[in-house]
Amino acid sequence: MSGVKEVSVSTGQSRIGAEEPFVLVIFGASGDLTHRKLVPSVYGLHCDGLLPRKRFVVGYARSDLTHEAFRDGLRESVKRHSRAPLDARTWQAFASRIFYLRGRYDSGDDFIRLGRFLADLTAKEGMAANWLFYLATPPDQFAQVAEQLGKAGLGGRDISAGAGQGWRRIVTEKPFGRDLASAESLNRVLRRVFDERQIFRIDHYLGKETVRNLLVLRFANSIFEPIWNQKHVDHVQITVGETLGVEKRGPYYDGSGALRDMLANHMMNLLCLVAMEPPATLAADAIRNEKVKVLQALRAIPPDCAGHGVVRAQYGQGEVAGRPVPGYLQEPGVAGDSRTETFVALKLHVDNWHWAGVPFYLRTGKRLAMRVTEIVIQFKPVPRVLFNTPPAAPLAPNLLVVRIQPDEGVSLQFQVKQPGAATRIHPYTMDFTYAGAFGAVAPDAYERLLLDAAMGDSTLFIRSDEIEAAWRFLTPVLEGCDLERGKPLPQYAPCSWGPTEADRLIASEGHRWHEPREVQATKTTPGEAVTMSKQKGAVTSHGKPLTLVGNLPTVGLPAPDAELLANDMSPVRLSDYRGKLCILSAVPSLDTPVCERQTRRFNTEAASLGENVAILTISMDLPFAQGRWCGAAGIDRVRTLSDHRSAAFGQAYGVFIEELRLLARAVFVVDGAGVLRYRQLVKEITQEPDYTAVLEAVRRL
Repeated sequence: MSGVKEVSVSTGQSRIGAEEPFVLVIFGASGDLTHRKLVPSVYGLHCDGLLPRKRFVVGYARSDLTHEAFRDGLRESVKRHSRAPLDARTWQAFASRIFYLRGRYDSGDDFIRLGRFLADLTAKEGMAANWLFYLATPPDQFAQVAEQLGKAGLGGRDISAGAGQGWRRIVTEKPFGRDLASAESLNRVLRRVFDERQIFRIDHYLGKETVRNLLVLRFANSIFEPIWNQKHVDHVQITVGETLGVEKRGPYYDGSGALRDMLANHMMNLLCLVAMEPPATLAADAIRNEKVKVLQALRAIPPDCAGHGVVRAQYGQGEVAGRPVPGYLQEPGVAGDSRTETFVALKLHVDNWHWAGVPFYLRTGKRLAMRVTEIVIQFKPVPRVLFNTPPAAPLAPNLLVVRIQPDEGVSLQFQVKQPGAATRIHPYTMDFTYAGAFGAVAPDAYERLLLDAAMGDSTLFIRSDEIEAAWRFLTPVLEGCDLERGKPLPQYAPCSWGPTEADRLIASEGHRWHEPREVQATKTTPGEAVTMSKQKGAVTSHGKPLTLVGNLPTVGLPAPDAELLANDMSPVRLSDYRGKLCILSAVPSLDTPVCERQTRRFNTEAASLGENVAILTISMDLPFAQGRWCGAAGIDRVRTLSDHRSAAFGQAYGVFIEELRLLARAVFVVDGAGVLRYRQLVKEITQEPDYTAVLEAVRRL
């Protein structure tokens, strides 16, 4: 490609940058997208040396702003949202090439004035008239802006091939229509003004590092693709969860909903990348051809059964981090009798030779338990022989989990034998994270996509036939859901994983939703337990992630006569500690003066730390039911400090920690001697545990 050069950096790595000068014209320049994503991303590219020296940013909007006022507002946005630190000299050079024009989107005169401004700007710089138009306006103005560009002679079809007039390209944000008819209408308008190769329909998910790595994972490794089919895959899950509600977007969202907002765009793109066949080449059209084939192979869901085969729900009222939050129907701008869904789950089938019989489960929603986007490939179970027999059976499945956000990476779950004389099998998860492997923050998805658009590389953008194929499948689903509009939607609690109807959907075929977990390789939480040493008074890490052992929601302990019980003698539910900051200690008996002092102190400290902190004590006697604890647990029937019982207790304690860290935000481990031993209990506790350091660390979190 003539517009590509290799840029050497100090690390010796090579990166690809845009070489041809160009002008980025942003329509809707005073809006949130411009300030949070677009200009901070352009600034990041500028700092990395990936942009040509001759390039400009021109903002166009209806707000009454001067060039300087526009630049000042962008400076604050870059300071807050760009991954690149704001440097005064760098910003001055960057901002000197930013301009602003005030204009209406329905004014032909204003667009003619814009054309003259761009022509003068490029002529003075002696650069080709390469103009990249970005539609950051509300969706209902996409067609209007495109038509005005055409009338003003600024469209791509106004450029004569080989005439040296530069190039024209247009980038459109999602949503690409509301249904098949509106998507086809928008495509017709765009293609009247621009050629298909000049239209870049952006879905920022496709610019995320892990999404781009999905093709590498599949087609650059010999171990995955041979088993990436219906012979070995049991089913596939795609989850996109958001912890926020609709916030201030109530009126817009109420006219859209989760089906249109997420499923028709992000999730369909992820589905295509998972299910597509290997392309003949890495050329843009070769990859996009395979994506279209996946959409064309989707088994149709007719309208008369869509209302029953698709789970839709709304989040209800509740609390988030101790703060009351409104339900969807109480959000500003949302009709009190709205039937717009904030959650959707459905089962899809790709009816081709590769995936016949493999269900794809998709779910997305707002106000869920975790902000996460992940793809789970669950492989078929091993035969019911050898190790997959009672009492070990059924073994946990092998899982390949691709995390798109927030902790970009890949996890592989497989079975291992736990150390010891007995054969005890537990699933182990091996994690790869970009931050842990490469030690750098991945560029924002918009950086990659803006750079690709400037270079004319449409690989990560969406073609018109792909858009229409997606809507051709989803429009009957929408029509079927409209048939159910008279019925109230079920509600789900905030910070949950959606309604019980979604669980029944996947359970009908013997499956269950994979519960996402946080993985942070560069931090001590939640990937590692932390020992708070009394002697050192500081946080020290064990140096490697804890081993994953057992399944949720309750823990199966390795000692045959050990059982983890709560105060009320019921099995401990680890799910009760999801997202909490957990402080653990082990004591031989809670019926001692030391532990009484500890209890009184914990009562006071726990009350000040709030509901998100759980203080748990594991003991070798019966569960301690005295005092008010954030959480308490004991191991029944393990009552003495003999060597055998100590080993069982220490082993169970280690398993409990390893299970807990998968759900908790952080796990701090303390004992009386200031030393944690997973497989051997400290036999004497002569000092009161010093929790000062750990409590200070918890407060900082």
